[in-house]
Amino acid sequence: MSNINNFLVASVLLLIALTTSIYFKSLNNEITNWDDNSYISSNEDIKHLNSDSTIHTIVKAFSSYKLGNYHPVTVLSFALEYKFFKLNSKAYHVNNLLLHILNSLLVLTFIWLLSNQKWIALITALFFAIHPMHVESVSWLSERKDLLYSFFYLLGLIVYVKNYKTISIKHHVAILSLFTLSCLSKGMAVSFPLVLLAIDYYYSGKFTRNSFVNKIPYFIVSLVFGLIAVNAQKAGEAISTGQFDVVDRLFLSIYGLATYIWKFAAPINLSCFYSYPNLINGHLPYLYYVIPTLFVGCILLLFKYVKLSREVKFGMLFFAATIVMVLQWMPVGGAIISERYTYIAYIGLFFAIGYIFNQFIQNNDVGKKLAFVLLLVVSSWYSILAHNRTLIWHDTITLWTDVIEQFQHDPHPYNNRAETYFWNKNYSLALSDFNKAVSLGLETSSVFYKRGYTYYELKQYENAIKDFNKAISLSEKIHTLVYFKRAFAYASTQQAELAIKDYEYVISKQPNFAEAYHDKGLVYYNLENHRLAIDNFSKAIELKLDYYDAYLSRGSSFFKLGLMDNAIIDYTKAINIKPSKGSTYYNRCVAHLINKDYALAMKDAQQASLLGYPIAQQIIDDINAGLKN
Repeated sequence: MSNINNFLVASVLLLIALTTSIYFKSLNNEITNWDDNSYISSNEDIKHLNSDSTIHTIVKAFSSYKLGNYHPVTVLSFALEYKFFKLNSKAYHVNNLLLHILNSLLVLTFIWLLSNQKWIALITALFFAIHPMHVESVSWLSERKDLLYSFFYLLGLIVYVKNYKTISIKHHVAILSLFTLSCLSKGMAVSFPLVLLAIDYYYSGKFTRNSFVNKIPYFIVSLVFGLIAVNAQKAGEAISTGQFDVVDRLFLSIYGLATYIWKFAAPINLSCFYSYPNLINGHLPYLYYVIPTLFVGCILLLFKYVKLSREVKFGMLFFAATIVMVLQWMPVGGAIISERYTYIAYIGLFFAIGYIFNQFIQNNDVGKKLAFVLLLVVSSWYSILAHNRTLIWHDTITLWTDVIEQFQHDPHPYNNRAETYFWNKNYSLALSDFNKAVSLGLETSSVFYKRGYTYYELKQYENAIKDFNKAISLSEKIHTLVYFKRAFAYASTQQAELAIKDYEYVISKQPNFAEAYHDKGLVYYNLENHRLAIDNFSKAIELKLDYYDAYLSRGSSFFKLGLMDNAIIDYTKAINIKPSKGSTYYNRCVAHLINKDYALAMKDAQQASLLGYPIAQQIIDDINAGLKN
């Protein structure tokens, strides 16, 4: 017993130390633009968890979908983190790492209870902790759902295995509760009852009628959450038949399965996004027919000529039960495979490897030495690959640059990297990537709007208008912000009537949009229709009392109309809002001069000069010269 306890303690310490060393540098990684913004940085639903709105936050999490998914427990975990850490990305990464370590320890516990073999348990947990394909689930903050659903999933399996021979209603209630929490964290948990059947097979060597009957409550929960997941995907418009027919989907699914197994053994050339192939004359590239055919042939030969142990069969059943739901039989999303889908599924394959390793070390000294050398080499290789992979997730640029290097003919990573360049105000790099995405066939309303916005920021207004027009023509659900930006572009190219028409459309959709009233007022200002300009500036101020630009603009219209007292009042209000703007003091100074109030004009001119507005010095000199004369 003492040796077992020592082995257990050593295993736990090894898993904690090795996992921490692999992921330690990733704790400095940033929040990316791949779903992290929607789940965390731009998600208003997680930012109000306090005494007044806790119930609202909880109800919102349980009553709505997010990005085509239903996972309220995951959303609430982000809300809790935001309450204490706001947008400190390190806190989110630390929590992801802690969950991964906990899951690794749960795998150790589950397999130890299942097999009663310490080395099988350690090997399974070790590879679970360090495998490079699992980096996505840990380093991608949005995949908190993987970590949480696995946490409850594994706890449920542990309760089931621990009480397998004496399982009672009380145990079933506990397991069902954990299973439900797992489903509320991520829909992939619906495979749980299939794994329970695989465990029954592992213990008895066969599937029995009673085994299926006992799992009926679990299958009911799976069905409910499966339907919820489908509805969520439909609501998020994530399900699409796309360009592939049923036969194509069959070959692509088998290709995906073969790829998962290949990357289990050799996790190289990893990517956060694996694009679908382009059809060639209406057909898949030949490799997508050849590889699935060879794969199916190898599987048939394996089962025909190789006598597999119950342990290996269980591992294969575990893997199949947990991966089958995401093999793209139903076209969901834009990727042929996803590394995160292996987080739970690979446990089955790790178990099979652990069993084979255990068989080797039970034989002779040569086999034992060879097994331990191979274990050391493979685990070291996996650890290095996993560590390097965490660095790819450092930020959005490193992430999508890595994808582009592998999938140079896919437009999506160019589009995603372009977004980050745009928000970082690297507009020339953003435009280059947007152009590349469009040239590769990504002609969506969204990409034309974003490229148009980039042209807008580069002051290439004619090009911006063309892209905004294209964006609007491609979608009836286009955001009013497109019309707002197009209106400014029209105004900047002296197309005043079109600009006013767009501003009026925006206002009809968003009547409290103060900026739209202000910018429409500027169009009238440039047309020298100052009465209409003042009406719009006044409406903007009514909607936004501290609107500096609106006071400044209205003051300028009053100035143009010769109403200096009104102009001075508005300039004064603008100064009260932003007292550091030298240009506003200068404008009020000129109004005071026209009113012949030289003392106030001098005071404003001096303040404007002090704030770095050099033209004011001329007025100071002129006033001083006038006083001398």
